[in-house]
Amino acid sequence: MLYITYDDSPQCFGRAWWWFNVPKRVAPWIYFVLFSALAIVSYVVRDYSSQGALAVLRISMGNVLFFSLMTLICLGVSREDDDHYYGLNFDRRVFHTGMWPYKLGIWALLVGTAFLYPENVFIVYQYIAWALAILFVVAQTVIFIDFVYGVNEYMLEKDSCVWNALLVAITALFIAVALGGLLALYYFFVPESSCSMNIAFITSTIGLFLVYSLLSISDIRPDYAGLLASSIVFALCAFYTWGALNSQPSSECTRDDGNVEDTSAAEKALRILSFIVAMISMMIGAVNTARSSESFSLNSDSLFFDSKNGAFYSIGFFYTIYVLASAYVPMILIGWDVGTTTSGNEEFTLGKSYAASWARMAASWFCGLLYCWSLVAHKVLARWRQFE
Repeated sequence: MLYITYDDSPQCFGRAWWWFNVPKRVAPWIYFVLFSALAIVSYVVRDYSSQGALAVLRISMGNVLFFSLMTLICLGVSREDDDHYYGLNFDRRVFHTGMWPYKLGIWALLVGTAFLYPENVFIVYQYIAWALAILFVVAQTVIFIDFVYGVNEYMLEKDSCVWNALLVAITALFIAVALGGLLALYYFFVPESSCSMNIAFITSTIGLFLVYSLLSISDIRPDYAGLLASSIVFALCAFYTWGALNSQPSSECTRDDGNVEDTSAAEKALRILSFIVAMISMMIGAVNTARSSESFSLNSDSLFFDSKNGAFYSIGFFYTIYVLASAYVPMILIGWDVGTTTSGNEEFTLGKSYAASWARMAASWFCGLLYCWSLVAHKVLARWRQFE
């Protein structure tokens, strides 16, 4: 019987073309580059192809199918040698780091055949993509907060005058930038007192910051918490709030200086820049999220252990995040409204809808509330769970 083994040694890099096994540290970045390329293609076909938004959904569906297949293949891969998969003698980790010609061929086939599906399929797929995109925002927020705690703890452990001064400076910078940005939002998005929804969005972001900043310096906080983490979370929530306000289709609560041509050009440039920044942060976040899979697991035996840097790495979770990220791309490009037209090459705005506005504001509230919970969870759940 054919027996395929897993080998992560440098000598495996570039063996026979049909195998092409790469080190496990390289594999995620190959996916990152290819996924980025397809996201850029999605942006181009949205504006310059005859299918418009429908083409974006087709590419997204092909990506979701491919990464779902890889998730099923690598689901449950442990840090031990995986050589007993349904009675077959092969190590599934080779699907992650090797067999690239086969994987790329299947990937291209799934994306290509998605262009043959009838349009009715994507009426249903829009709702599926919407739900998966919500899960991506949730997962990314959880991992981001975990990352913020890691940075805060790392700087606190240095315990030197230089590092303490750097910690204070970074904290002050994030708070100043976030607060200044929110004040700017008051100016640009609250031209009249009747803009009550915009006022509520901005004020709630500041109010949540006051709550979790006080919690982060109180006696009930965990040892690894502090104002640095709170300041970074505040900046992220402010960014989400800006996205929510900028996503509103109505211009009634937007300050207009009267120069239509300049305003139109500035908005178009802002849309393109926002898209590029959102795609870069989302795709890099997908890689970081996959590498931080320990945050979602209570059983380290289900994780793949990287002995060189001591990091746990779940291969199945890595592909799951890319499934969610693939569904998130069309939400950025064609908005969070589902059930609308998906064909045609008309001019699109980047998520200009009240659904997009509320979705992004919900992300801001979720981020702030989740961070608040992380500050008090060790006290609330002390009777049922031991926290380190």
